[in-house]
Parts: sequence; structure tokens; C-alpha cells
Amino acid sequence: MARTHGVALGLLALGMAGAACGPGAPLRPDLPKGTSTGEAFEGGVKCSAVRPPTEPDLMGWDPGSRANLSMLRSQGVVAVRYRAEGCNVELEVLSNCIGTGKYSYSPYAATDTKIAHNAQELYAELPIGAARLGGKLRGGRALRTDYTLVGMQALPVGSAYAASDLRGPDCERATHVVSRMYLGGFAMVAGETSAIEAAVSVFGAKAGGAQAQSAEHVAREGVAEACDKAQSEGKENAQCAVPLRVGLLAIAGRAEGGCPAGSTFDGKACVQKQVVTQIECPPGSKLEGSRCVASVSTACTAGMHFEPGRGCVPDVTAQPASVAPSAPASPPGSTREGMALVPAGSFMMGSNDGDADEKPVHRVSVSAFSMDVTEVTVSAYEACVRAGACTADELAGAALCNWGKGDRKNHPINCVDWNQATAFCGWASKRLPTEEEWEYAARGSDGRKFPWGSDAPASQLCWNRSTNQGTCAVGSFAAGKSPFGLSDMAGNVWEWTSSGYSDDYSKNRTNAARVSRGGGWGGDVPSVVRSANRARNAPSIRSSFLGFRCARAQ
Repeated sequence: MARTHGVALGLLALGMAGAACGPGAPLRPDLPKGTSTGEAFEGGVKCSAVRPPTEPDLMGWDPGSRANLSMLRSQGVVAVRYRAEGCNVELEVLSNCIGTGKYSYSPYAATDTKIAHNAQELYAELPIGAARLGGKLRGGRALRTDYTLVGMQALPVGSAYAASDLRGPDCERATHVVSRMYLGGFAMVAGETSAIEAAVSVFGAKAGGAQAQSAEHVAREGVAEACDKAQSEGKENAQCAVPLRVGLLAIAGRAEGGCPAGSTFDGKACVQKQVVTQIECPPGSKLEGSRCVASVSTACTAGMHFEPGRGCVPDVTAQPASVAPSAPASPPGSTREGMALVPAGSFMMGSNDGDADEKPVHRVSVSAFSMDVTEVTVSAYEACVRAGACTADELAGAALCNWGKGDRKNHPINCVDWNQATAFCGWASKRLPTEEEWEYAARGSDGRKFPWGSDAPASQLCWNRSTNQGTCAVGSFAAGKSPFGLSDMAGNVWEWTSSGYSDDYSKNRTNAARVSRGGGWGGDVPSVVRSANRARNAPSIRSSFLGFRCARAQ
């Protein structure tokens, strides 16, 4: 599916959780509406059992469900039943169940296009409703969706819900509550592929072009002019308030499918999960509790030493005489220890094998700079808060945010927005790296795909994809270091950069969205942690997948 990155990190989660489907599965015209996604294509679309998307797009959903969601959000916190098993992804609004609390509105501007050419592309981007829309792709046609996001209704960061927070006769079936709703308008059309791809727009002032007029109009909700006004004014507009994407928050104590913890839904009833009594871990890993984790080697190369929770870090070395006089004074708790020198050099930035926003591949020259060997830890951020230079606003409470958790001092600080990351680096007499510096530090000048080389990820990074464990202690994966000795440049948390975003390298950047790099702990798809992969996020976004490290010019 041709597309740009969405502004929200939720789209990153969706990209990471996209299905790996069998190639070229033809559509079956004989099945009725309501058929499961897995049955809608000849032989079934073979989707890998990856983590379900936690912020799914709703443009493929039936209109009645979108309207019901929109109505219920004014009454309280919306409860849903959400299931994702293979190709079957289902979202059901529970009209007779409502949670305590309310949503608050904030502006959120984004515009995007999705074009599906085949079954697997349709499922990967619009799993909710993919079966309903599958017939639109017959005869070599394509399906295009243009949408505009103008705002977000969200619960306070750190919200948590238990079954006791819900009321209504249908609450026993609830698995999640809707923690945020991205609002806007969209149009969806189907037609001959070349015409669909050539259309300037199918939602907006230019949507009346010949290409759009010749297409079959599948759906249209929201008024384009009202969406433009809402984006420019930053105010809520009733004519551009269709729920287009939701964030889902699991209800405490509820397993996937609405079953009690320790059981799973088999399609008819909740059954106990099989208990594994013996676990044999593969080479290079060890058993901790009930799962295998990578073993941490304490052997370090010359000029580095091992620190628990951080791995190999550079020894403290004196700065050259020509540099030392101009070096800024370090604030309390901050030293030059823990930074690595990245020498001046040039490299080919971007990739022809990734997303559209990674093109064109172009040569970039980078001046020498230093970069934190690890992501900024909870402990380091605490020092900044104690000094009064950083805030802890909205960091505590959420299950997978590390702030305030005593056993996560050596984990990366996450759930910080861009301004909080910028403030920390300034306090430490540093700054956020540019995305050019970040990519060079991650992959060097030899064109490698990942920080460690070109081999697919194995034990080089923090990927807690099979459980809800969250981040790993920084520096825990020595095999994943970059050419300059930097740890966790893939996995663990996405990292803020100072750079504004553009949807390819030939266009002007905007600071309404900032680039983040590296991929997070919830990944499952190797392409997400490629060093050239880019993501964009509004500066106000917070996520358990998102943290940062700092840099300093030499």
C-alpha cells in the first residue's frame, strides 16, 4: 500500500503490527458481506500472529459503528470488544457499557493517503473492514483513501481501567476502553489503478478532478472545507469530527478476547492456556521467570567498561586541549562520561527499499559530534527533575511508562514529549541530535541496514513482542551496537530528534511534526528497526514506545 507515515505513533504501532500475508491472493467474489477477512480471499490470506494494532484506523469500518462511537463518546468512556486472531480483526462498540471519566479535546493536524492494490495491502492498513472492502479490488482495481485529521479526544495520560470502572449489562464482554479518538474527515474511492494513483485528491478542494470523478465513490464522511478550517484555527468543528482512528487501552485483568487472565477464547468459550513446565532457551539467552531473554556479556573492548543495566560504556577520557576550554560546564549529575565520539564523515542517507519518505537517497556530510551511548535513563531524568530543569508532567501512572517505577531506574525514560526531551538535553549542556546525525551514528558510512550490519534482527535488540513487558534496561544487547559503539539504536524505544518532518527528502520540513528514529520495544517486523526508517510525531505525543538520547557538537 502506498502511504506516508501518520503523525501519531499509533500508526507506527499499526505498521509494526501489519500482517505478513501471502503474495497475490486473489479475491473471492462468492462470499457474502460479513465474511471474515481470512475467508475473503482464495486460500485465505496467511497473516503472521503478530501483536494486534493498538491504534487501528476506522475508515474501513461500517458507518453505523463510527456513528455509534461518535455518539457514545459524549456519555463517558467508550468500552469495546477487540479481537485480533490471524487475519480476523474485530472491533465492536458496546453500547450498553460505559466507563467513568471523560475525554478532552486538543488540535491534531495531519493529512494522509492510502492506496491498496491487493489483498495483503488492504489487510495491513485497514484490517477492520478489510473483508467488507475486498470486492472493490477485483479486476486489477485499487482502493484509495484520503483523510484529514484535525483533533484528538483523549483520556489523561496514565489512565488505567479495571472492570469495576465500567457500568452496564454488556460490560462482561469488554476487553478495552477507547483511550483516544482521532477526529477528521475522509473519502474512499475505488477504480482503475492508474486513475486512482493520478488523482490529485479525493477529499478536499481538488477532489472534483476527472480522475476522482471516474472512480466509484465508496465512502465519504466529513466536510473538507470544515476540516481545512479546523486545521487552520485549531478548534473543534462538528462538520469534521468523524472518528478515524482510536487508541485502545486494555482493561486490567482481562485477557485478549474478554477472558480472565490465564485463559484464552477459542471461538466458543474461555479455556485455560497450556502451562509450560519446562523451557529450554536458545543459545545466547537465559530463562528469567517464564521467558527467555538475551544474555548480557560483561566482556568489553579496549577503552570501554561494563556497567550493570547499561552494558559496555566508554571509559572517561580527557578532552583534547583545543576542546576543553570551550566545553560548557556540566550541570549536577551530568558528565561527559557515557558519550561516544562520532567522527566527521559522509554517508548515503535514506533507502530505496523502504517507505516513500526515505527517498530520494542522497549523500550527507556530518561534522564531528558526540552522542549518548545509551538512551537517557529514568535515573538521569530524575536528576533533571530534582534540579528543577525538567518536568514530570503526565509521566506517571500508565502501566508501561517507566517513570516512578523503582525497578526501572536503568530503563529509558519514556512517555516524554518532544519539549521535555529538549529541556533535558539543554540542562545537560547537550541537544537532541538531528535525524542526519542519528542515522549516521546508527549505520555509519558503509550502507548497513541495521546498526549491527545487514543480518535480520535476532538477539541484538529489545523486542518484548510476546508479552506486555515494555522496555529493557539500556545497553543490555551488546550484539546490537552501532559502528560507533552506540547501544539500542534499534528497538527499546523510538528516539526523538530535533528535525522537523517532510514526507520525502525533496520537500520542505514542518515543525508541526518531529522525526523519531529507531523502532520500539513492541516491534515484530524487521523493517521497522532499519536505521533508515523514519516516523513522525506531533511534539505533544507521549508513548511508552518513545524516548530519546542527546548529542553535543565537538
